[in-house]
Amino acid sequence: MSDVTIKQLAGVLGMSVEKLLTQLDGAGMKFSNPDQVVSNTEKVKLLGFLRRTHGKGEAQQVEDNAPRQVTLKRRTLSELTVNQGATRGKTVNVEVRQKRTYIKRSEIGAEQGVNAEREDALKKLQESQLKR
Repeated sequence: MSDVTIKQLAGVLGMSVEKLLTQLDGAGMKFSNPDQVVSNTEKVKLLGFLRRTHGKGEAQQVEDNAPRQVTLKRRTLSELTVNQGATRGKTVNVEVRQKRTYIKRSEIGAEQGVNAEREDALKKLQESQLKR
């Protein structure tokens, strides 16, 4: 994107010029005329300001919002014929359900660190109780 005027940018974004001017003012950029030119760096600065004010962080914070674990549920259907002596076999529907949970490795490491601290505290508590 090249440098555009505030009026053109408001048209592209589908918002009023006044609202865009107030957002630019809130981001710390002083514009008074809708015919002034907005550079790419000013657009990026405005985008960062809007993300912070509307609750969305930068790219690093977006990765932190990723789920800690993912659970996959699989279901397979198959048919099985069961013989009943000399007569024709009976067909039975078999449904197999599998549930598998995957956890982030960083979360596992953090939990193991907490578990190790808890075990140390329990050992110290037991030792102090034995000394009494």
